[in-house]
Formats: sequence, structure tokens, C-alpha cells
Amino acid sequence: MKAIYLKKFHGFKYSSFIASMGITNITKLMITSLFAIILLWFFKDGASMLLFVVAGTIFIGTLTFLLFAHMIKNTPKNQSQALQT
Repeated sequence: MKAIYLKKFHGFKYSSFIASMGITNITKLMITSLFAIILLWFFKDGASMLLFVVAGTIFIGTLTFLLFAHMIKNTPKNQSQALQT
């Protein structure tokens, strides 16, 4: 519904909406995993090391994606374009 509203009243492209929602959710996941790491650190006596590793992996993965996603090259829409270049 939000995408339809933005397209109809503001001319926002669907692909831009999907990209912005994706980045928003990745940022939420990164912040949530950071809070999980902090809480697991404070309560490390009762916390499993596996939870710390999982939260750390999610945080590092999302941070890496946000820092280096702009370096991902656009792929051609079909394979014939890739063969011609």
C-alpha cells in the first residue's frame, strides 16, 4: 500500500521504494544486533557464547554490506548485452 501511495502521489519509483525499504531493514537488523551484542556482553555470565557469535556475525555482515554495497556493479538486464561488451 505504501508503494502505491508513493507512486501515485509523489511519483516515487517502485524500485526506489524497494531499495529504500531494504536498506531500512538492513539498518534495523544491524542496530538490533549491536544492542544484542551489548546486552550479551553485560550479562555474559548467563549468556551463551553461540548467541554472541551469531549476533556478531550478523552485525559484521550488515555493516560490511552497508559500507561496500555501492561497489557492487550493475549487471546487464539480459545475457546478450553481457556478451556484446
